[in-house]
Amino acid sequence: MRLISRADFEKHVTPDACTALLDYLNTEYAGEYGNDVYAGFVDRLFSDGDDRKHQINRVLNMVIPAVGIQTKDEFVEPRIRYQAMLPAPVMAFVVAIKNLVREEVVFSPSVQHLEFKGQMMVIAVFEVLRSEPKKFLPPDVFAHADVAADPLRHICDYVAGMTDAYLLRTYDRLFSPRMGSVFDKL
Repeated sequence: MRLISRADFEKHVTPDACTALLDYLNTEYAGEYGNDVYAGFVDRLFSDGDDRKHQINRVLNMVIPAVGIQTKDEFVEPRIRYQAMLPAPVMAFVVAIKNLVREEVVFSPSVQHLEFKGQMMVIAVFEVLRSEPKKFLPPDVFAHADVAADPLRHICDYVAGMTDAYLLRTYDRLFSPRMGSVFDKL
């Protein structure tokens, strides 16, 4: 999708952060990357087609088997007793990748525009539904909200539970002049 440039990658995912990966590639694929394993890896990662796919597979083949399970004996419940963990060098690589994605993708203007638009849609739909719940909520949802101890919380939960597609349809039905029909199922 070309959301991340090579320069962005190299800025966030430095050779120091890649120690575990570079050791893995140098061991498992000896000689394939030349004298500079980092440059060879990045060259292939930013090439087209199969080379990129193979590099991503190799990253996953390094990270996934490194996952270990740590037991916290003070807990009985399995969901909190067992915790996945990574060795520090592998975790350093994963953290660098997460920072790269956060800084260069999630915080990019194109993604932020969409996030802002989504937030405004959620707020607009919520405001309409709370303004006159009996008129705008589906009957079954209104029946629960009407007797709830905190009706606004019930409406909030209803909006929070909407899928993106359902929120978009609801927003269009409420605000787009050319959208919506009495035959639409709520």
